[in-house]
Amino acid sequence: MLDATIIYGYSFVMNNERGRPPKDPEDRKTANMKLPMTEAEKELIRLAAEADDAKPVTWARDLLLKAAKRRVK
Repeated sequence: MLDATIIYGYSFVMNNERGRPPKDPEDRKTANMKLPMTEAEKELIRLAAEADDAKPVTWARDLLLKAAKRRVK
């Protein structure tokens, strides 16, 4: 038979150490931008992101930021 103190003690430790540490406030992405597009454009972005092994939103954000930095220089 299992000892309840071992199970509950283990559970208590696990509950206190769950998840990743919180991000620093300057690293949090809180702003959003809505981009109207066709379903075909959305699918093209999804395929391009998949080819780079990235999520579409991450892929698009990185590409937009690179383009913006080049443009503002």
